[in-house]
Amino acid sequence: MVLLSVRFAVLPPQENMNLQQLREKIALMEQFYTNLHTIRDKWWKTFFYGKPVFALELTIPHIGEELSFYVAVPRRLKLAVEKVIQGIFPDTIVEESRDYNIFNPDGASAASQITFKTNSYYPARTYQKLEGDPMKELSNVFTKLAKEGEGAALQVVARPAAKKWRRKLRERAKILYGAKKRGDNFLFGFVYAIFELFSPSPAIPPQHQLPRQQELKKLTPLEEELVKNLENKASKALFEANIRLIASSSSQERANSILEGLGIAFSQFTDPNAN
Repeated sequence: MVLLSVRFAVLPPQENMNLQQLREKIALMEQFYTNLHTIRDKWWKTFFYGKPVFALELTIPHIGEELSFYVAVPRRLKLAVEKVIQGIFPDTIVEESRDYNIFNPDGASAASQITFKTNSYYPARTYQKLEGDPMKELSNVFTKLAKEGEGAALQVVARPAAKKWRRKLRERAKILYGAKKRGDNFLFGFVYAIFELFSPSPAIPPQHQLPRQQELKKLTPLEEELVKNLENKASKALFEANIRLIASSSSQERANSILEGLGIAFSQFTDPNAN
């Protein structure tokens, strides 16, 4: 792996940026993930080592107060990833970097991971439904760290998900939608066809016949929204991911407090009706 530092040009603050403009800016990061998903390694390397793993990190080291962005990638894919970053964010400087250290050598640390509350099928709330800048809450926690002796990091380790996940998501949406046929049972359908073929009259009296297709279940507006979100998730570039939060300080109590602040910032992505 190689660690790349990504530095953005300092731009004058934009006042009165409306919600649509903010979402358009965040959508660039969605495009970044989509492009990462399309990077292909040689087939034999994928066979032996699996799909390439990427790590995105937002951090402040234990000495310093500058919030930094890093991307760790397999060394053989370094040039491809650099082109992706600079193609989407042209006002950036991407360069190979030495590793950083967030840990206070004489202090304490705390860590946690972000997980789904229900299961991997249901989506969380995305930037398309948020009413403000999601980075603001996270960056507020980072910027309150002491210049020396405190550090923190948000790390997303991801690799492209298997194709089966897209199929599973769509199947789950169909189950919720209730569009499965009642007569889908192969044995029942075969026997029923034989009776129909050799019987001069209906094999089963009409009042006793099983309906060949169940009527579509009438969904509530909440269920309709969930089905729509599942289908929308299935249409995106899907990743398997580990999301980690790490904090360090001179005392365990302070490290726990920093970690708690980062965790609370993630509550904005909770969708009570989904995940």
